Amino acid sequence: MKNITAPVAIGLDIGTTTISMVVTNALTGALCDVRNIPGGTALPDERTPAHRCQSTASILDKSLELLESARAAFPQIAAIGLTGQMHGIVYTDAEGKPCSELYTWQDGCGDLPLSDGLTTVQRLSAHCKTPLATGYGAVTHAYLAATGRIPANAVKFSTIMDCLGMQLTGRKLPLSHATNAASFGFWDITANAFDRDAILDAGLDYAYFPDTAADAAVLGTWHDIPVYAAIGDNQASFRGSVSEPESCVLVNIGTGSQISVLRPLADAPKYTCDLRPYDESHVLANYSALCGGYAYALLESFVRQLLTAAGLPDKPCYDLLGALAAQVLDDPDPWQAETTFSGTRADPAKTASFTGVTRDNFTPAHLARSVLEGIVRELHDGLADVLADSGPFTVIGSGNAVRKNPVLREIITRQFGADLEIPDHQEEAAVGAAIYALQAVHR
Repeated sequence: MKNITAPVAIGLDIGTTTISMVVTNALTGALCDVRNIPGGTALPDERTPAHRCQSTASILDKSLELLESARAAFPQIAAIGLTGQMHGIVYTDAEGKPCSELYTWQDGCGDLPLSDGLTTVQRLSAHCKTPLATGYGAVTHAYLAATGRIPANAVKFSTIMDCLGMQLTGRKLPLSHATNAASFGFWDITANAFDRDAILDAGLDYAYFPDTAADAAVLGTWHDIPVYAAIGDNQASFRGSVSEPESCVLVNIGTGSQISVLRPLADAPKYTCDLRPYDESHVLANYSALCGGYAYALLESFVRQLLTAAGLPDKPCYDLLGALAAQVLDDPDPWQAETTFSGTRADPAKTASFTGVTRDNFTPAHLARSVLEGIVRELHDGLADVLADSGPFTVIGSGNAVRKNPVLREIITRQFGADLEIPDHQEEAAVGAAIYALQAVHR
């Protein structure tokens, strides 16, 4: 890192595969430094293979290493903003120390049948007013409670970035920003608080749920630097990507994918989609695809296996697939693909499908085009009613799949009927966390 003397803000994003840190000039907002390191270490669980866990200790150690490197290089740090993977939970003890691994958003135990034949999602959904899915913190917690696997010394659960905030500031109890807390489930979007009655009706112990903050809150200090309560990575990415929040649609396509649209809080009752807290007067309408860009990776793997079986070198085929798709992008007789290889949150058993295949369009090029269009169509259709309410908008594209694939960018433009812009920086969530912390400092 290059030493500079101007005041800066730090944004740290604990992603599923990568931990990213940005350092921004507190006066101009310009990026001063960016660092990315491998993130959580996956931990297999032989008792319940459906669990998706990562090493809490490893994540915290790596995050602290990044922050220490910034502190050594930048003498004037005005604020630290945190963000990271939502939905997942870490248990902490009475001293505020982590006492479990991180159960990530990918955890699948909520769809496993329990002793009565029902899944945890089915059990809880009868009491929750908003949709639940496996991987949501409340669902994972309920499964662990039902199977007797909550650590004996656990008193609270929180997200991994909330847990980091506790370790940095010495807090004994987590304080979860609404944008994070809502990802656990049982969140009342209009009250901006947990639905305590519903949680109790579902048979869950409310004491495990963290305290929450509806607005920017200082957790404490780390080396005299204020550390702010972590915000959800979806909301952080939105802040870090869009310049005109009320006239932009954020489309992020990486391994997964999601679409986010800002709507007035007053409009929340109109929609049945996933609504997430954003600020005092807005919510973020969201649709997340479980497969997203991974669908294209599956296609690439399929083609690569075919080519290597024919004796050709084993090498990436993404450029080949992109070139093929481009050849038939204007063909009036396309396939229709549903790229739900991993199901959907509403229907985990849903499979992918391809229709409209004829003897005239049964080609690898049409297959490649259909997968790319299917990825985009799922996002568009997931928020079709919200988009219809939004008026003219610009699409902001983020994620490696969007940045690296020109055909995908063209398909996004056509599907949404809007201009597509891509941010200069790639660490959108970390940038959003830094912006949020800096704005909080100046309030």
